Amino acid sequence: MRSRPSLGTLVAIAGLIATSACASADAIPRGAAVAIRGSVFTDHRMDAPCEVQAANLIRPDALSGMVLTFTTEAGQSLGTAVTGPLQWTDLDYGCRFHAEYALDVPTAAGYVVDFEPTVKPPPAGGYYSGADDLVPTYISHADLIAAAGVWSFEAMPSYVVP
Repeated sequence: MRSRPSLGTLVAIAGLIATSACASADAIPRGAAVAIRGSVFTDHRMDAPCEVQAANLIRPDALSGMVLTFTTEAGQSLGTAVTGPLQWTDLDYGCRFHAEYALDVPTAAGYVVDFEPTVKPPPAGGYYSGADDLVPTYISHADLIAAAGVWSFEAMPSYVVP
């Protein structure tokens, strides 16, 4: 004669199934928010310390206040973020200038990120132009989850000197 599983056994099995589903990196419910954070950065390979480079009038100010717009591949708006103040970190080979951002977006198969620098070049003199060279970038949901929601973008250390 076959016995029926007890209520306790059924509850335990249901708990294991739920735990396994939640453990999956892609098990984010539809409509749930995905937290994304990171920075827009540029590396300057110079011998001068960051403080000296930051005092230069052609520092990469355009990384700060930049608007990042996240959309689906079909163009549906998911959210925007604005980068914070310009910061720097000393590196073995120079200095990394960066401005951080953070936002929550709805779950999507992928995210297209577009960049809009808000700092305009001065009317005369040299200026950092790498922020203007950023192009829309695609991030898959799986890649974003694998990176634990941290995604940074590199702007080239380009300059215009009249």
